[in-house]
Amino acid sequence: MLLVDTLRIGKRALAARQLVHPAPSQTGSAQANGWLEEVRREGICVVPGFFTPDECAEIREDFVTLFDRYPEAVQKCSNGADWRVFGAEKAAPSVRRFTDDTRLNEMAKCFLGEGARPAFTLGNRIQYSESNLGSGDGWHRDSFFNQFKAIVYLTDVEEENGPFEYIKRSHGLAAKFRDHFRHDIPLHSSRVEDRIVESMIADEPDRHRVVCGAAGSLVLADTTGIHRGRPLREGTRIALSNYFYPERNIGEPLFEHFKPVLGYHVPV
Repeated sequence: MLLVDTLRIGKRALAARQLVHPAPSQTGSAQANGWLEEVRREGICVVPGFFTPDECAEIREDFVTLFDRYPEAVQKCSNGADWRVFGAEKAAPSVRRFTDDTRLNEMAKCFLGEGARPAFTLGNRIQYSESNLGSGDGWHRDSFFNQFKAIVYLTDVEEENGPFEYIKRSHGLAAKFRDHFRHDIPLHSSRVEDRIVESMIADEPDRHRVVCGAAGSLVLADTTGIHRGRPLREGTRIALSNYFYPERNIGEPLFEHFKPVLGYHVPV
């Protein structure tokens, strides 16, 4: 089984690197280059104060109106606790600031190739319920290769209301195999059982990053690494996420995978 997984992952790794335009090594911003280096090394970088409290309030108010304005675009996940709108930037103008941020887009090109850009911005509001699974419905990788995501909190996020959690240094190809042998992290599935990650954290607690922060905090992550939104024990969390892809991967199959997408399946 391991040999089959190794061959499959090796083939996917080669395909993922066959980009139309090679990835630049650095952005045009010294600040963003520092963020980039940390993500490359650790898999994650946290930037406090990316948006001001006033900006967060404006964006938050703009975003939550979409639930009533475009109910057919709302997806309900995490046993109904997590309300999501993919393509929020199409109808909430203030969200567009996040989608179009030059530093974030340049970082995406460094990860994914020169033509990389956000396919869309997800806005989500997750509220406590007894059955909520957290944002993302548990520990997982977005994929095994070529994934980069920028997330900004629009509300204060503490231990109780769903902080983003990440296993540092779980994003590299060598790390994926090392963690498979050391911690039994599966190679055949992007989902990872809670008990496996809990055992991994117990063995290597320094790799567990819990991102608490004030509204406006930015999380930059290579989401081929293991991560989740922690299940809420109280309160609400509202956030935006930029989903970056190489240009060649942005098209109908991608939008169908995330259906419905506002501005694509649901007219604005």
